[in-house]
Amino acid sequence: MFGGAAGFYFLTQRNRTPGAQTPFNPEKKTVVVLGSGWGATSLLSMLDTKEYNVMQHGFIDCLETATFPGQSPEEVDHLLHMVVVGGGPTGVELSGELHDFLEDNLKSWYPELAGKVKITLVEALPSVLPMFSKQLILYTESTFKESKIDILTKTMVKEVKERSVILQMPNKSIKEVSCGLVVWAAGNKGCKIAQDLM
Repeated sequence: MFGGAAGFYFLTQRNRTPGAQTPFNPEKKTVVVLGSGWGATSLLSMLDTKEYNVMQHGFIDCLETATFPGQSPEEVDHLLHMVVVGGGPTGVELSGELHDFLEDNLKSWYPELAGKVKITLVEALPSVLPMFSKQLILYTESTFKESKIDILTKTMVKEVKERSVILQMPNKSIKEVSCGLVVWAAGNKGCKIAQDLM
């Protein structure tokens, strides 16, 4: 009886704490998993890390680093600014999921950071979700405004640096924006920046 219970516990818990991640290998293809639902869990349990680099911990690293004693207010602002590039379904969903995670979990895990995280969604076209109805676009923009997610439309990413992104604003001016994390959700073909991130 005890042995059966112990075996059941082991089988249900063994995937909750994955082993150490292998070092990044530039010769491998890289898989970035957005989300932590059943789909992501199933994929990660079958993914051969000998063949692929797997990227989950950048977001949590930024949060944890921001809690280190002695960080300046400017460095905390830098670490807690998350930029999502691409206003299609993936970028919109990811921005919303980040916000929900912050609301649902951050306040209890990192209460000192609550209200300090900033999310910016960058889209080169005049609106997010351009392939969908105007009603859905307006709903998304309204919801993001209420959630304090900034949307920058008609804005292009010209360069991604280690601690910032270089943006071309609607008036063609160039602006460098400090950020702790950049997630590229704008496609991966025909764009040198996206190819460099692969």
